[in-house]
Amino acid sequence: MLNEVWVTVSGNVVDDPMQRETTGAPVKFRLASTPAYMRDGMWMDSETNFFDVVCWERLGEHIKECVRRGDPVLVHGRLSIRDWEGEKGRGRTVEINAKHVGFDLKRRKALIERLPRPRPEETQVTPALSMEAPVEAEATVAESAA
Repeated sequence: MLNEVWVTVSGNVVDDPMQRETTGAPVKFRLASTPAYMRDGMWMDSETNFFDVVCWERLGEHIKECVRRGDPVLVHGRLSIRDWEGEKGRGRTVEINAKHVGFDLKRRKALIERLPRPRPEETQVTPALSMEAPVEAEATVAESAA
């Protein structure tokens, strides 16, 4: 899509990832990112930015299994900013619809579990749909028109 903003953010997971009990619901977690800068030879922290991270399907399943509060991660995805109004006033939600999430190996070690690839006989192939009508259907249509 045009005008989408894609971002890559490094930070720490604020809370354990959660998923609503609804079928097909995404897994969500909050990410805190504190940019650092150098001033007079010393590292200084800027203000912390918070993002709601949304993970769908297989990515969400893996996030639920592997990611915990405090983990340093890198998130790459589509940025979405929404203003909202509620009983307690107005607010703004900054959300990342994640395409990729991984541990920040600069700040943590990780062990990778390789998932088995499906064997060809386990893969379901959907037959291509033909745009041509079957011969039987054409004959039936011709008979009913007569």
